[in-house]
Amino acid sequence: MCKIDHLFSAEELKALGPKERDKLKKRALHHVRNSPEIHKIISEHPKVRTIMKKKPHPKFRKAMRKKLRSTFNQLKNQSP
Repeated sequence: MCKIDHLFSAEELKALGPKERDKLKKRALHHVRNSPEIHKIISEHPKVRTIMKKKPHPKFRKAMRKKLRSTFNQLKNQSP
């Protein structure tokens, strides 16, 4: 359900290596599974789950980017 290439642009992801992308994806999945804010967005509309497989809902994308921004910046600074 959570593809990081739908949350961040290709230019942003170029700054990360494969290991960092994997860590970011795991962190994103953690937020999807455990965040009440994300669960609320997903449950607001019955078709959100099917829509998000193609393109994330704008509220979902905004919330996830906000939650992942600090992790993204840390990983970006770690990559060689």
